Amino acid sequence: MFDTIQRGIRYLVSQQKSDGSFDNLSTETDFTNARTYTTTFFSSLILSALTQLPQEPEVVEIKKCIATFLLSQKSPLWTFNYWKKDSDEMKKMPYPDDLDDTACALAALTLYDQSLLDGAAFARIVEVLTAFEQKEGGPYYTWLLPEAKEKKWKDIDLAVNSNIGYFLSLHKITLPGIDAFIEKHIRQRRFISPYYASFYPLIYFIARWYNGKQKQVLSEELFSYQKNGIWENPLNTALAVSSLLRLGVPSSSLAKSITYLQKMQQANGQWDAYIFCKDPTIEGKPFFAGSSALTTACCLEAISLYEATFLQEVTSSDRTKEVNMYETIINTVIKQFILLDTASQKDAVKLLNHILQTDVGKQVALLPFYFRESLGSQGKKIPDTFVIELGVANTLGWIAYTIYDDFFDEEGVVSNLAIANIALRKLTHILTRLLPKRDDFQLFFHVIMDRLDRANAWEVRHCRISTQRKLTLPRFTFAYQQLADKSLGHALGPLAIVFFLGFTTDSDEIKNLHAFFSHYLIARQLNDDAHDWEKDLARGHISPVGMMLLKKYKEKTQKEYRDFTSAKEALQEIFWYETIHEVCALISLNIRRAERKLTKMSYLHDATFLQTLLTPLIRATQEAQQVNKDTRMFLTAYTTSL
Repeated sequence: MFDTIQRGIRYLVSQQKSDGSFDNLSTETDFTNARTYTTTFFSSLILSALTQLPQEPEVVEIKKCIATFLLSQKSPLWTFNYWKKDSDEMKKMPYPDDLDDTACALAALTLYDQSLLDGAAFARIVEVLTAFEQKEGGPYYTWLLPEAKEKKWKDIDLAVNSNIGYFLSLHKITLPGIDAFIEKHIRQRRFISPYYASFYPLIYFIARWYNGKQKQVLSEELFSYQKNGIWENPLNTALAVSSLLRLGVPSSSLAKSITYLQKMQQANGQWDAYIFCKDPTIEGKPFFAGSSALTTACCLEAISLYEATFLQEVTSSDRTKEVNMYETIINTVIKQFILLDTASQKDAVKLLNHILQTDVGKQVALLPFYFRESLGSQGKKIPDTFVIELGVANTLGWIAYTIYDDFFDEEGVVSNLAIANIALRKLTHILTRLLPKRDDFQLFFHVIMDRLDRANAWEVRHCRISTQRKLTLPRFTFAYQQLADKSLGHALGPLAIVFFLGFTTDSDEIKNLHAFFSHYLIARQLNDDAHDWEKDLARGHISPVGMMLLKKYKEKTQKEYRDFTSAKEALQEIFWYETIHEVCALISLNIRRAERKLTKMSYLHDATFLQTLLTPLIRATQEAQQVNKDTRMFLTAYTTSL
């Protein structure tokens, strides 16, 4: 999903106008030859949708520019018009300000920065609402025309009052009049408005805030129009997905919908324009409004909400079963060291606890369990005992290679070797007998372990400079696959599960999962190396990041690297001005490659768990780029002041 969201954001950046707004399209039938104009309405909806996305620099900038545009469009009473001020449409087809555009703009600005609506602003807003309420506490009239007598200017609309309710809910305000009005429409299933071409936007508006007794009716209404995970087109599907997630529908019910949205995204990051609302009638002909920017924002909102909901469900769903399985795995691991002396047993438990304390997502023990859950009905074929043994094997692998890594780093404790050897023997015993009739899995397992040991041996031989007489750069290029090979034992649990389902080494199912973990592990190791490069070089260890730095150091200084202390300052400058960009680009490249492999895993019922493995790396890359920006600004200012 990372690549999907990134491409969508880049498209929105390309479409945003210099004043911060986004264009609307208006058409009679489709958007092939649509006319273009600007409203506050679409910009408000886009700003609200973007608040659900990860707040990386490009998203923050888009939102800032939209907010600036909206603030330029408000009246002294903090009301808003559909048309942009001073536009041709405002002159040729003037409308009064209305509570639909006003409520959507105020909600978007509240989501962006609630402090923008200070006490004085809120006083004006309350005055307007009070002046245009049908009765105290709502519902409210649509058009802000105090002296209007014509019926068309005195309507009370479902969408308008839904948006007013949403804005007020953001300020912890509830009005019984609006609640009763909305609930009456829901009970009667009357989702109609003269301003909207379908019921999808109406339910979307209601679902953003409504938490009453009729939520189930809204969900049933939406699902009644679903066909194979699709609601007519990407826009309606995105609106339905966002609505259902906010109404409490589990993410597993919407996996097909998210897959459909991802498939419908174009190469440039956009989703096509579809009808969202009605436009003014021209010469007796009805017109409809939509835009690719709005569709894109709504699709990004739905995908982001889906991912966030899945994460919450993973955290809270079936906790009893998860806790029981976790405890069974850990207790089984501890029993593997029962024949050691008492002191060594305590050391084994101490090491295990240290590993588990740093394992925030419980991947060490529960990666096979979480993977099985992502298979849906297919996962029910996998017995608990099978998953438990895989969890035990994975945990033993972490114990063994944590100890071995200490020796590779010349920090090993000799008394821990027995613990590591027992752990390695036990995990080998588990994985060689777990699928007794599958010789291909036994061979696959040994190939993984051979590559793991080969990668460690190569690193120790080629990536250490502390014992060399002359500190010269090694003459080799890092093969990034070796970064994955060092840790691919972590992927054996999920891979064993796919073998259990009957797939073979040569099948795309195994190849894609293997490739996913390879790219994920490369990205994770590069992220670790970017954080640890100073510590690594100080003790004479060359990571891929260290190699980039040392090569640039020689190019820039025309000097041989002798020791870390004397080169530290120059290396820091090179890292923050140049190397960090290369590292982030490599991490992002491997994240995108991993995501592409995810899209090819048709046997997964829901790929979100595997996607969440990438999420911390995505955030770390974004944070690194922001820190890079801040550090460069500091270094520039500091250097200038000297």
